[in-house]
Amino acid sequence: MKDAGPRRAAGNIEFLKFVLVDAVGAAVIGVVSWVVTGDHVSSFLLSMVTGILILLVELRYQLTVTREELSVASGLQRDSLADPFLLQQVPRIVHGYTDVARTGDAFFTDRAREVVSHCAAEVVRLQEGYIEVPAKEVFSYVKRNFHDTRHSVFGTVFVQISDFWFSGGGREYLQENFEAIRRGVKVQRVFIIDDLTDLTLDVQDLIRRQAEGGIDVRVAFTDRLTPDLLHDMGIYDDKYAVYVDLIPGSRKTRGARFYRDEAEVRKAKQIRDRIVRESEPALEVLDRLVQVTPRSEAVREGVGGRARGT
Repeated sequence: MKDAGPRRAAGNIEFLKFVLVDAVGAAVIGVVSWVVTGDHVSSFLLSMVTGILILLVELRYQLTVTREELSVASGLQRDSLADPFLLQQVPRIVHGYTDVARTGDAFFTDRAREVVSHCAAEVVRLQEGYIEVPAKEVFSYVKRNFHDTRHSVFGTVFVQISDFWFSGGGREYLQENFEAIRRGVKVQRVFIIDDLTDLTLDVQDLIRRQAEGGIDVRVAFTDRLTPDLLHDMGIYDDKYAVYVDLIPGSRKTRGARFYRDEAEVRKAKQIRDRIVRESEPALEVLDRLVQVTPRSEAVREGVGGRARGT
């Protein structure tokens, strides 16, 4: 590696400093012993033995540290060699950072440390089983999850929050739903509403279109759900769980978290089962709505929000 020479030189200088301090310390002990006992030979021998013992302790410490460093380095090398991506990226990160640090420019060095620290923290989060996704990237991640799903999908929709389903992205996502159904994926979606008046004509049409396309569509009322169930969430193949962080009172999100951790997925499945138990088949709710609200009145009053969901 590029910085092996300078690092070795720095290590040698540190060791020489220790030897000097050791020699001075041993000499001081010898002088004190001579002053106390008046025996030149005994004082000299005590000084030599003390210096040697201190040096042995330091050498043992250095050996232990070096062994640990070699163990870590060999492990990194083994992992890097086993993964072509790591084999390319790890040396680039190490060389890049050390070159920046060697310039002595505090501004650039601090930024390099921030970048490397952020990268390390992000990888640790992945190791722990979740991904944090910024708001602008949520849809692309959800779409990819849906595209890769082979067995089942569950999702919730907060009707009053957003008009996502009526945008170009929403229509594209709905097609992903139908394509998944054609390849045998079971799709279940629960629309969460405050009141029947949330089901405006365009939302009713959306629900019917999804139901007719093979999606198991249900409706749940918020007053039947406890606060811990009010999530804009999705579950894919009982393997991944996603929670979208909605901004209260807004049509926007802060981002999302995608989990593969077994405990988190199990928790998400429990939330799903409880939501489904408190929900009703959507078409039955729509039929009830038609019975209690003439279509002309629905047209006059249908000015609520639209739907967003996973």
